[in-house]
Amino acid sequence: MGSVSRLRAVIRRHQSGRSHRAVRYSSDLQQRVVDFVRAGRSRGESYQSLASDLGLPLNTVRRWTARRSGQFERVRIVEKNGGTAEDRPVLITRSGHRVEGLSPSSLAVLLERLS
Repeated sequence: MGSVSRLRAVIRRHQSGRSHRAVRYSSDLQQRVVDFVRAGRSRGESYQSLASDLGLPLNTVRRWTARRSGQFERVRIVEKNGGTAEDRPVLITRSGHRVEGLSPSSLAVLLERLS
């Protein structure tokens, strides 16, 4: 049984015949869904197809994912080809957006405005 099948089975047990609005999902299960969706999005899958795979409403999946996206996460700084002082930083978000060519101060301004 694949990971999506196991996760969907857990979701179905929580739903157990109730309408979507009457179901209270545990924080742990919500985080598992968010991790699954983020992994799928990084592979280029749509929210709609991921929500459908899990048997959850699209708005629920988007809301859970957005709610947890404001949290800080560990970052890894990698020097490209040995790196030089002239290299400019590249920002790659979890959702796959890539920002290149900005000076460190411009990148800082962008990050401040996005937060």
